[in-house]
Amino acid sequence: MRNVADKAGIFFTLLIITGLIAAGCGNKAENKEVMKVSVQVVTPKSYVYQDTLTFPGSTMPPLVTAPSFLAAGKITRMNFQVGGQVKKGDIIAELDPEIYQNQLRTASSAIEVAEANLDKVNAGSRTQQKEVARQQMLQAQHGFELAETEKNRFQSLYDIDAIPRRQYDAVATQYRIAQDQLKSAKEAYDLTKEGASKEDKQIARANVNLALSGQATASTQLSYTRLISPVDGVITEKKAEVGVVVGSGVPVYEIRSADSMDFVVMVPSVHINKIFIGQKAKISLFQDSEKSCTGAVVEIKPSSEMPTSSYRVKLKLSGSAAIKNYSGFLGKAVFAIGGRTTASSLPCACLQRTMDGGKFHIFIINDSNVAVKIPVKIIRIADDKALIQGSFTSRSKVVISGQEYLKDGKQVVIVDGLDSRKNVSSDREPVHGGGNGDGSSGGNSDGSGGGNGDGNGSGDGDIKI
Repeated sequence: MRNVADKAGIFFTLLIITGLIAAGCGNKAENKEVMKVSVQVVTPKSYVYQDTLTFPGSTMPPLVTAPSFLAAGKITRMNFQVGGQVKKGDIIAELDPEIYQNQLRTASSAIEVAEANLDKVNAGSRTQQKEVARQQMLQAQHGFELAETEKNRFQSLYDIDAIPRRQYDAVATQYRIAQDQLKSAKEAYDLTKEGASKEDKQIARANVNLALSGQATASTQLSYTRLISPVDGVITEKKAEVGVVVGSGVPVYEIRSADSMDFVVMVPSVHINKIFIGQKAKISLFQDSEKSCTGAVVEIKPSSEMPTSSYRVKLKLSGSAAIKNYSGFLGKAVFAIGGRTTASSLPCACLQRTMDGGKFHIFIINDSNVAVKIPVKIIRIADDKALIQGSFTSRSKVVISGQEYLKDGKQVVIVDGLDSRKNVSSDREPVHGGGNGDGSSGGNSDGSGGGNGDGNGSGDGDIKI
């Protein structure tokens, strides 16, 4: 009987142990089910993007010209005031033309003398022709004396630096021409007794050509007494007044073109090697974003400006009719940098940043409802959207809610509209953004931001780069 009782005790003990094991297995199955995390997912959208650089700047009409006279003299008329609108071809100022008119008359007389001398040579010498030659010599003498007087007057002006060397040289040339004409007239008179030779006729023809050239030069000099506007534009500055004696090449006005516009930006030295002549940019105004056009880089200042160490870059605008009246307005220039590439757009809430290294990642759910941690590269963040790259596709299921309770390889339950913090075990801790000693930190997925040092941590739940 005792053996039977012992065997019965052992049997009941084994039965109890088996029951406990079965109960334990049942509890483990239930715990395994409880360990699943409820998450919500989204699918990424693919975009083709290109890196850009944006710099603020302002519009400004280019300085087209500072027109000046090509001759020296006293200003007798200034036809426009500052702010006046001018058209291309308008006469904007005038010099006293008397000196140049005298030169033209002298040149015209020289032509008459030369032509008369040529006629005489061709016709042969006669008594009457001798008288004509004498008169021509006297006329040449008169022209020489007038040219000599002009030369002496201009010599005085040149000695006191009232006129440039170029103007004095022009008068001296006229003097030498008159001197040569007088010499020719004298020789022609001397030859009337002997008659003209072949060489004499050649000289006479050459004198006519020389006189014609002198007349053309004098006519050109006279035209230089009128200053013509080279462009349509606005007078922005007067640099001289009526009664002032100006030299050749001295600016009289400053004119800014009304037909074209420039846009000037300051590019930091760290980016200047990415900007080149001819590079295109999209220009838009802050005051009116609809006022936009395209610009091309036409000038890069070779040295940076202190203290910003930035380079002055000028763009010539094309299709700028919409903003040609917006001189001095602030705006921005957007440069496309590098080639195009593909990235995906996801809500910022999908991003996680671990404390070990501070790198960003997301969780995707595979076909077995298992969470997979995917490292990602941040291209840019704008508002609540992030443009990223990583080893996932446009069909991937990316966790947007509940990922703070996930680990790589974790079983999940995908739900719609469910608070991801319900029905999860309390032994899981959310993954927080990394905090730096200077007080800057990434925000936590629950909206609580960490920050050390000076206490300026971010607490809005956004991902900070």
